[in-house]
Amino acid sequence: MGSGLFYGFDHVNLTQLLNSFLLPMLVSPILAVLLGIVLFKLFHFLRLDNKQLNKDCICGPVFKPIVQVEQTHSLGSNLVQQPNLTSTMYIDTQENCQNLVTPIHLSISKSLDRLHIGSAIAICFARGLNDTPKLVALLIAAKMLDQSHAVVFIAIIMGVGGLLFARKVAQTMSQRITQIDHASGLVANLITASLVLFASKFGLPVSTTHVAVGAIAGVGASSKRIDWSALRNVLLSWVVTLPFAAGIAWLSMWVFL
Repeated sequence: MGSGLFYGFDHVNLTQLLNSFLLPMLVSPILAVLLGIVLFKLFHFLRLDNKQLNKDCICGPVFKPIVQVEQTHSLGSNLVQQPNLTSTMYIDTQENCQNLVTPIHLSISKSLDRLHIGSAIAICFARGLNDTPKLVALLIAAKMLDQSHAVVFIAIIMGVGGLLFARKVAQTMSQRITQIDHASGLVANLITASLVLFASKFGLPVSTTHVAVGAIAGVGASSKRIDWSALRNVLLSWVVTLPFAAGIAWLSMWVFL
């Protein structure tokens, strides 16, 4: 916008800007908040909240002591031994599960950790699908790189930037806005990946970070553990960066042209 406004309002398609950019950016985090509230309540209703997850072990079926069973055949009958297997499955603590002789012993927290990794991969894919084209478009429009080289270049730079400067942002999102546990983190990840992928399907550029913050805020509000002051600071940063970016772009056009 800032670069276009340097040449005047006639060079900015305000209708396209509103419908294709501003509305998706505004609606997507609000929708993420609503989904976060609803899905977290659903997890709580299904007893998948953190209290239930303190019982970390699924075990069963349970083998009882070997019993003798009489078998009858043409030559008479005899006694055979076989295990007495019940079909009951238990959700309990690790300590109690270890005291049972069971063929199945599954840790809920470790399984959720694997799901978290899968949901994180989904977010990375969604972000690459939605964010990379925005930057590729700038490079192509500036005639700096072709499409293939631009994608590779941006992937490398985004990876390096994530390794160098992502820690503070991650701490804000995972610890300051709200304290995320297994259930809330998984809900927020799945909402973020789904909404960004859905927007990408229709060619709508949205902010993965905005959607993720919306999902985290919805989960935090539903669990009543949200830090409103931290969330307010994040929202203020969103409001400030847009006019600042436009102003810097306008000023850069004035200096270099």
